[in-house]
Amino acid sequence: MADREEIARRHGIPHLADKLIGETPNATGNGCRSYPARGGGRLPAEPSPDRPRTFAGGAADGPGYAEVLGGLVLGWGAIGAWCGYETPMSWRETAGPGDAGPSLWPRPVQAVSTALRQRATLTHTAHRPWALPESRWFMGQSWRHLLFAHWRVDPKALRRIIPPQLPLDLYGGEAWLGVTPFRVEGFRLWGTPPAPVVSRFLEVNVRTYVDYGGKPGIYFLSLDTDSRLAVPGARRTYRLPYFHARQTVSQEGNRLHFHSERTSADGPAAELDCAYSPTGDPVQAKVGSLEHWLTERYCLYTLAEGGTVQRGDIHHPPWPLQPATGTFDINTMARSFGIELRGEPLLHYAELQDVLLWTIKSVPPDR
Repeated sequence: MADREEIARRHGIPHLADKLIGETPNATGNGCRSYPARGGGRLPAEPSPDRPRTFAGGAADGPGYAEVLGGLVLGWGAIGAWCGYETPMSWRETAGPGDAGPSLWPRPVQAVSTALRQRATLTHTAHRPWALPESRWFMGQSWRHLLFAHWRVDPKALRRIIPPQLPLDLYGGEAWLGVTPFRVEGFRLWGTPPAPVVSRFLEVNVRTYVDYGGKPGIYFLSLDTDSRLAVPGARRTYRLPYFHARQTVSQEGNRLHFHSERTSADGPAAELDCAYSPTGDPVQAKVGSLEHWLTERYCLYTLAEGGTVQRGDIHHPPWPLQPATGTFDINTMARSFGIELRGEPLLHYAELQDVLLWTIKSVPPDR
């Protein structure tokens, strides 16, 4: 014990375990039609009202994501947090001049700082449209260099691919679809530090908006990541349509270049190649504005295997949105749903957002 306390003192993180204990949840639907497989066979598909989609079994089939990943996080997290290992340069993301890029092995002080910052979001709740869940949160993440790119789309086109159990949420009668690339940092389960290697990865998701029981939220059409662990874990625990992809991000000054190409054999082709940068100071969106409607959402929706609506609560401070500019050389992220994203999107940038997520739970009708 004395040796461990000395290590903690030397690294500036006394009582590491005490500082990482969180404060106040638990997760698990999507429907589909089949796609013809690129490599043969049948693929999971777009949401369909008559055939709910099951991703990689359910909680009753064996150890869940929490149990499996929890063991990895505890084991690897202990090594990484106490030792502060760094990965070779070849493992790092490309970075701008003078920046060696983020390490996949968070240093101890950085890991603790991220965990404490995530936990501290629980003290900022006045902006929420409803109270925090009484149960304990399940997962913490920090999202960096995030771009909100939104396009107006035909509500009828979305209605064909969104399960009928979930009413579309419209702003002034218009439907919106978003493509959101970003980097995940500080990924951890409740009560654990961000683990080396698995706590950092890239992601891009395709999202639209629904309102069930008076709680507006997010419905994900797809989520692509370069983390091989996140794909089966999120499919199993959150029943979300995650796919593996080759992804890179590079930065020159304040301009980021993000590329993603889906590689999962069980998903339709999808690719994104874009560059973006902020063009102004961060501000909080005004309540009632389109920016607020698009971003300030505190739950996600999916379906259980039998078609029951499930909701997962989300918490974060108000988004620090910056106006942004960007170019999209390739964007086929919504093509498999019969939607082409054309024209100039509405762009917003966020440098950093700390997020807590609860597990999904079935929601009775109109609740």
